[in-house]
Amino acid sequence: MKIELDYIVPEPSRTAPNLIADLDVSANYIVDLYNQSNINRQYNDFLKGKSVVIVGPASYLEGRGLGEFFDSFDVVVRLNRSFPVTNTNDYGTRCDIRYHNMSQNNAQGGPLDIDLMLSLGVKYVSSPFPKHMDYFHNDIVECERQLSGSGIEFHHWSDLEQFLTFHMLLNTRPNIGTCAILDLLNYDIKSLHVSGITFFKDGYNSQYSDRDDDLVPAYHANGVANHAQKPQKQLIKLIGEFDSRITFDDEVKDSL
Repeated sequence: MKIELDYIVPEPSRTAPNLIADLDVSANYIVDLYNQSNINRQYNDFLKGKSVVIVGPASYLEGRGLGEFFDSFDVVVRLNRSFPVTNTNDYGTRCDIRYHNMSQNNAQGGPLDIDLMLSLGVKYVSSPFPKHMDYFHNDIVECERQLSGSGIEFHHWSDLEQFLTFHMLLNTRPNIGTCAILDLLNYDIKSLHVSGITFFKDGYNSQYSDRDDDLVPAYHANGVANHAQKPQKQLIKLIGEFDSRITFDDEVKDSL
């Protein structure tokens, strides 16, 4: 087991959403960020050559009956409280990777519930953030401790400098869905399909009935400096234009 380095980096500053300029970055710059990234080789071995789908919590999927489609992918990724699935007909049954924001508060990432994850076949819990940032580090270490020896592997975004660069480009802390997309593209996946992520355009599904809806308009205005949506949408749209591995539902495309 590697030693744990004792340093903490402050999270970069964030800007009110209405003050963030349009994203000004080239495709070549983003490609270089990926070409120079440090990765988790064990995570890469798990993902290499596989078709991956992220199934987000957007409400437009309700009533669509796409559960079997999602379960047909090699790897199914879910976010925070999108696990466990309560509407399997629309959202599918499998969860191979659960990206979790590391806060086990019921209103945020939700409890880990390791026994339930084991019974439902979860292979990895992944942190969308790297270690050694002041806002996330302690929660990441605690989650890693709880999972140790459980049979579920743990992954965190492996390249701190890459994450910080994305954060500073965006001038905001990215959503967990954005983080999952950006992190997974570091790895040798065959393909990545993104479903159920609309940057809050159509709200959450009924599994998130207790989510604070007041946050959604705030992410687009000047009330909350976290999670400004415009720069994230612009970055994901840019990546979709040059990385042929990534595809989107039409509803996700429309949200971009």
